[in-house]
Amino acid sequence: MRAAILSGELIPGQKLGIDAMRKRFDAGATPPREALNRLTAEGLVVFHDLRGFYVVDLDEEELVELFRTRTKFFAFVIAEAIAHGDSTWEEKVLVAFHRLTKTPWSMSRDHFDLNPDFINRLHEFYRAVFSGCGSRWLVDFGLRLLQESDRFFWLVMKSKFESNEPQPMLRSIVEAIVARDAETAVRLATTLQEHVAATIIGARKAIAGEKPAHRSKPAANRDQS
Repeated sequence: MRAAILSGELIPGQKLGIDAMRKRFDAGATPPREALNRLTAEGLVVFHDLRGFYVVDLDEEELVELFRTRTKFFAFVIAEAIAHGDSTWEEKVLVAFHRLTKTPWSMSRDHFDLNPDFINRLHEFYRAVFSGCGSRWLVDFGLRLLQESDRFFWLVMKSKFESNEPQPMLRSIVEAIVARDAETAVRLATTLQEHVAATIIGARKAIAGEKPAHRSKPAANRDQS
């Protein structure tokens, strides 16, 4: 269910009925409810009294703020990682990037069909990069930002497929990391994040017709189950 949300298969604002999820994932009644409660705690799902569970959605203003935070955070944590990471960290980044380059992001050449393995490899890569900063809290927050924002990117890609994958820009960032060139790494990372943000915010209105009319915010009743 998490993968379906992150890939945009379950779209922002969509209602997640227990019975519908049970049928969709061929499971009994208990596993979908447990999964929905867990995803609510993670911030990917929201629960509303009398209405049930929904995939968390963000309006344009919130989306802009999310990506502003992501861009600033990525620049900060990459600089921290370069300043504090050792040779073992560099090797970890290189291995994670090599695995990512061997994993296509789409399972089809004709249309965007997100490869679940690519999500896993991408998150492994960023985890490796963030880990150099030496703070578990920063690593966890970075992955939370990545998870929350990238699902909108995959949704846009489904509607506006582009064949160019992000690896070339990431390769330049990795090269700057290995060279311990924090200024270049931060500049490239910022450019990449701004491009992702512009792509999503610019295309979001164009795909609005695919989204349900109901809109849910992550802050509402998140602790309820």
